[in-house]
Amino acid sequence: MLSEPCLLPGHFAINAVSWTLSYELLFYAFFSLLIISGRFKVLGIICIIISLINGFYIKHLWGVVPFTYFGFFFSLYNVEFLFGYLLYFAYKKVDFSSLPGNLIVLAGSLGALIYWGGQVFDCAYYPRLIIFGIPAAFVVFSCLQLEKAGHLKVPDWCVLLGDASYVIYLIHIPALLLLNKLPSMFGFESAQVDWIGFNTLALFLIIIISVIIHKIIEKPLTTFLSRKMGLIST
Repeated sequence: MLSEPCLLPGHFAINAVSWTLSYELLFYAFFSLLIISGRFKVLGIICIIISLINGFYIKHLWGVVPFTYFGFFFSLYNVEFLFGYLLYFAYKKVDFSSLPGNLIVLAGSLGALIYWGGQVFDCAYYPRLIIFGIPAAFVVFSCLQLEKAGHLKVPDWCVLLGDASYVIYLIHIPALLLLNKLPSMFGFESAQVDWIGFNTLALFLIIIISVIIHKIIEKPLTTFLSRKMGLIST
């Protein structure tokens, strides 16, 4: 009964993306241990090694991997999380300011995603890690290096979308499911609806709603909690 509100591993996903929040809680717990003592990093190393080995034994049926607690704690998603840490480390320690070099990395990574991406299921197995995870990491790496070198300036509206991206991620599936019921509620047959145009408008509406939620709820709340916890000065 507590598995859904507590986002425990294997909970019934009322929101289709809530399973990823279970992994976030796992990562937060690991970082909490690192704050207590850096010696706990050995647990992360062991977890990554077991996850890499476990990846060779993952069985899936049309992109669906049966849930097990072992599979949850030692998933290849952990390796994707490691990519995020390595990107942070690379941003701090690596200076790759060559414009042509970064553009080649960016073009090659995007090309790999476009060419091979359609052949990959969205589940924690090696093809996803190699075809999506690695190129996506290099896309972020090259963009960060371009920005750091002054070759790229991110527009303010992109920054705003990035700030609101967590809300967009959480509400986009339930919002799309709800909005796609509107035509039938108003008496339209499916064949009468321009679904591409309708869902394009729905996407813009979801983005606008997410930005509003971010500005009036998420940002004030995180600022308030950060001040209470002493993470930012008053």
